[in-house]
Amino acid sequence: MKNGVISLLVIYFFVHSASAVSIGAGPSTLDYGKLVRGGYGEKDVIVSTSGNLDLICTIEYKGEIKEWISRAGGNQFDLEKNSRKPLTFYVQPPEEIENGVYTG
Repeated sequence: MKNGVISLLVIYFFVHSASAVSIGAGPSTLDYGKLVRGGYGEKDVIVSTSGNLDLICTIEYKGEIKEWISRAGGNQFDLEKNSRKPLTFYVQPPEEIENGVYTG
């Protein structure tokens, strides 16, 4: 696979409160470079909140690579008020995929 660029386009955060919530994630784009078929890559994203609420967050993957990307801790995580949390995302393109640039 050449220039396998993977973007985190959508991370949905569901909050069990009507209060205003401040949340951020960075970097906003993860570039896994040139991965081989059946290969493996991992990158970190830091998710943070400056709000005064504990959050329960859910990750949703979209795009061409949604079946190839995952997180060891699953698709849901807790984010305590006024904190930062590193999340590691893994990508594993299938053996039978054609060479190309894939996003999600």
